[in-house]
This record gives sequence, C-alpha cells and structure tokens, in this order.
Amino acid sequence: MSGVCGRSRLVAVSFVLLCGAALAQSGGRAVLSLSGPGALPGGSAEDEELVLVDSSGAPPRFFLNDQTLAFYLGDRNGDGLMDEPNDIDALEIVPVASGQPMIAGVYFSLLTDQSGLKDGDVLRFTPGGVNGGVEVVFSETFLVAAVAANDGNVDVDGMALAPDGTLLFSLAEDEATGPNSVIVQDGSVLALPAGGTQASVLYTEAQVEVMAQKAMGGSSVIGDVRGLECLNSDVLFMVQSPSAHDATVFSTAGGGTVYAGLVEAALGFGNDVEADALALCDGLPFPCLELDFIQAQGGDPLAVSVTGLTPASPFLLVVSGVARPAGSGLALPGFGVLALETFDPLFLAGIQNAPALLGVSDGAGAGVYTGTAPTGGGSAYDVAMQVLDVASGRISNPILLEVNQ
Repeated sequence: MSGVCGRSRLVAVSFVLLCGAALAQSGGRAVLSLSGPGALPGGSAEDEELVLVDSSGAPPRFFLNDQTLAFYLGDRNGDGLMDEPNDIDALEIVPVASGQPMIAGVYFSLLTDQSGLKDGDVLRFTPGGVNGGVEVVFSETFLVAAVAANDGNVDVDGMALAPDGTLLFSLAEDEATGPNSVIVQDGSVLALPAGGTQASVLYTEAQVEVMAQKAMGGSSVIGDVRGLECLNSDVLFMVQSPSAHDATVFSTAGGGTVYAGLVEAALGFGNDVEADALALCDGLPFPCLELDFIQAQGGDPLAVSVTGLTPASPFLLVVSGVARPAGSGLALPGFGVLALETFDPLFLAGIQNAPALLGVSDGAGAGVYTGTAPTGGGSAYDVAMQVLDVASGRISNPILLEVNQ
C-alpha cells in the first residue's frame, strides 16, 4: 500500500460517484453493537447483541438478540447446542428479496476468532445454508493481501458496503504495510472496490479526526474508528474517543456533522455505553422476541417478552417443533419470513388454540406471554417460536428453545 495516502482524494471523489445510488434512508434510526453491556428498558444488551436506537425519543431496544443470532449461527463447536457470536464489532445490513429472512442481509465481523471464523473475516448469515449458517464473504487472508499487511494479520472492526459492492473497512490496530512499511492507522477508512484485490485509503485518521472534532466542537483525539456506514454520497462513522461521544454517529457531510441527532447523550441508555459497530435500519423494524433463557427443562416456567409491537394491540405467539431458518414459504413483513414448519403438529395445535396464545401489548408496544415448557415426555426436543403483531402483520425474529438438553 505504499503511496496510497496520495490517492485518498481521488478515491474519495470516486466514492461519491459510486455511493450516490444508495437507498434513501429514514433518518434518526440505527442499529448498534456495543462493546459492553447496555441498559435498556427491557433488560441488558450484551456485546454480541444488536440494539436499535432512534433519535425521535423512542428508547433503545433489542434488534437482534443473542438468541436469534445463535439460532442462525448454529452449532459451530459441535457440542450439540447453538453458539452465540463472541462479540460483533463490525456490521452492515442490506435489503433482501421478498421471502427471505432479513438476517440474510446481515454482514458482520467478530472481535476474536471463534470456531474457525477469524476476526479479520467479513461474514454473512446464510439461513438454511451450510457451515453453520454463515459464509465468509471476504476472508482475513484475502484482506491481509489487500492491505499488504506485513505481519500477516488484520482484524476488521468497522465495515460498510457501497451499492456497487465496494467494501469500506477499518482495522482494529495500526498496520505496517507494503515494502516501505507505510503505517495504516486504525482510525483510517479503507476502500476495496468490488472485484478488486488492493485496498486504498479513503480517509486518513487525521481527516476523520478533523471531521469528528468539527461535529463535536472540540479537539479530542478520536483513537480508533469503530462503526462505518454508507449513505448516499456520505460516510457515517463512529469513534473510540472521547467517552461522551463513543456511541455518537458522525457523518462526513459538511466536513463533519452529527448524523440525524444520533448523539450518545440522547440515545436513552441507562448507563454509559461504547458502540463498536453501526448499520442503518431501513423501513419499519420488526418486533423483537426475547426469552429469559434458551435452554429449559419440561415444565419450567417461561416468560416470552416482545418489544416493538403496535401499542395497545394484540399479538400472537406461534410455535413449532421444527424450525425453518430460511423460511417456510410464507413471506411476511417485519423479519421477512415465518421461520417455522407450518405442518408440524405443535404449530397446528397452536393455531387451533390461538386464543390461548394471544396477548395484548402495552402503550409502549411491549408485551409478555407467560407459560411453561412442554414436558415432551422427558425427551430432548426444540421449540421454535415467533410473534405476530396482529395489527401490522409484522412477524418477529425467531428463537429456538432447547428443552431437556
């Protein structure tokens, strides 16, 4: 990458042209991953979970929790149980075709290596696919060559995809690159064109720092670039420092601004948080289903919590003994698919007894359904579940409850 800094202006101009076709985005709403626990009205979000924030004043809430992430990550370590990602520290969400679960558009990278996945891999969920429901889109080995990292190692901790397939990314550590050991700082933003093999610097750390300082009105050192997103001709980004703004969303627009009011102090968390991944949320989000735990014994009490429902409206819990991660053929707004087998006896029994599985949300759009885990005669079995928001027809994320396992 010798000499790439001299190309940054040219790359930036090219990026404006290629990014101009980005989908229009409803402002003020974003999905974050946190670097530690975040206090939400409905519980505490862990660092592997994704949280929806909204500058309109709506409180932060779960978007994709660890239970749904485990549902799609699968059993990668071979212990017979679903695995949660260790920590998502880079994120992108792109639209999917009708009839696909929205998680098929979720790209991510991990904080540390996990069960064959590298912290420098860019990954995508592949519902119903092989390899535990995850594919490697850009391998760490490929990105090491793309940046010419001299130590043979890179860790991706910020990423975005432009509409033409250009990958924007940031690294977790400064890297000496190329024969002249040019240092690419962890606060820089890199661009890898679609089909290309060599990355270039889009913004240096110094350029990013100037934009963040202009937006904050101060002179703080930013440290690492954490989250990235592409929006029209602008790049959105998050930074490691200062603490008061390490969950603020900045934009390159106007030489440095806060994006759509998404400043850390206004996000509504109940504690001081630090974000390490960012994606925009297009359209109306789906209700988020949450269980206190995903492993139970038959007869154990269960509390199924849901947020993001239509306020003061009915919702229906749907269950099945067979999961269909890629969808059962029924496309629905919200998460995108009914991820349950509709011919399963448990599903049919639930539909026949729908009044017993109905609930009503409160004025904030939250609801709780209480019951017990079926005994199953003591045998090990799974129960897949989702919630249907009756008023809007939106379906929630799926969760798999492992019983007697």
